[in-house]
Amino acid sequence: MSSPSTSEFVNPFQHYDHSSLNPKVYGAAPIPTNIDELIHNQMPPIPAAYANLADLNQDFIQQNDEQQQVVVPFFWHVPRTGGATLAEAIGECLDLTLAASASSVSLSSRSMNSFQNVFFDKNQQSAVLLRHGEGKYVNVNLETEDGILRATKLKILQQKNDGSDDTEQRLVVDVIMSPLVYSTSKILFAPQYASNPKLPPKGQLFTMVRHPVEREISYFYYLKHHSEDGEFSRSTISDWLISSSFVDNFMVRSLINNFDRSYIVTVQDLLVSKEVLKRKCLVGLLEEKGSSWRRMKKYFGATWDHRLEQHYSSGGDDSSREECEHKLLFWGWRNKNPHRPHVDHGVGGDASDSIETGSSTNVKNEVDRALYEKIKMVNRWDMILYEYAKYLFWQQGDWI
Repeated sequence: MSSPSTSEFVNPFQHYDHSSLNPKVYGAAPIPTNIDELIHNQMPPIPAAYANLADLNQDFIQQNDEQQQVVVPFFWHVPRTGGATLAEAIGECLDLTLAASASSVSLSSRSMNSFQNVFFDKNQQSAVLLRHGEGKYVNVNLETEDGILRATKLKILQQKNDGSDDTEQRLVVDVIMSPLVYSTSKILFAPQYASNPKLPPKGQLFTMVRHPVEREISYFYYLKHHSEDGEFSRSTISDWLISSSFVDNFMVRSLINNFDRSYIVTVQDLLVSKEVLKRKCLVGLLEEKGSSWRRMKKYFGATWDHRLEQHYSSGGDDSSREECEHKLLFWGWRNKNPHRPHVDHGVGGDASDSIETGSSTNVKNEVDRALYEKIKMVNRWDMILYEYAKYLFWQQGDWI
């Protein structure tokens, strides 16, 4: 586990000399010197779409009371944060049904027909359950807004399985997974699309976060080795950072729903984003994946345990479930990028600042200190949000 000091919010730019920063990198939205105070004291309103998500519940979720509003666990899948492995653990080990996206399915489990073709078939006019690998999925792809709209039209959150009559038995979605946190909240969980019960279902948000520089490096090499058109095959990370494909501060932009590359993210956007995480989201850390997974299972226990009881009462083995979880989460982290480079901050750098994202020492694959700092600065608002997410992680640990 991390040291106790991680329980405090740490400003990753507190020792920077702002006057010496390159304005081309720093942009027109500087980091306020009182960012620590703003993070703790400013509580701006959050976008109305997030009213469709349940508030973070320190008493945990209970759904035994029929009058209580139904909640559906909603995993915000930030790319390259272990979401595909988490999807497999939820589907294979917990036997839960997912409505997910193409990016939430690991490459190793994709069949000859892509997830996109199988699960986004517009000719299919009803929601059905499909087996994909070892998991169970609804035939939707929540990778795009069109896919979310289609899932809404299929009414995947209104279908219930009460078991009273096989002819009336309908599909149950246990977990929603999508990279589009704003659109999924606004469209899929919109109250106007819900009929009975009286209270429409709400999403209960959870996510995994990762150090933004590590995530960007991993994402670049993922694109480099898996892009179908070979667009990035000869590119360097420096090339990518100035390409039309690069999006800075992905987490903050996702939460405020602004991916316009001409828009410069501001401190106000950061403050809104941190408020969404604080009020709505159970936070997991990729570097603490074991404890994050245990928290998720405990937090969603009222929902997930009911499904597990049904599964294991019909012959499932609880020990095999634990072995499945351990294998996925610790033995072979699925979809792990095998091409991640060594990150070299240079001789004489502060050892406490160095990170290594892989075992390769190929000079061509090195990320030196200057490039590391550039990636960090370009994603400065995500860096601050990441540090705040770590602070939330340890705070949430006190009550979970």
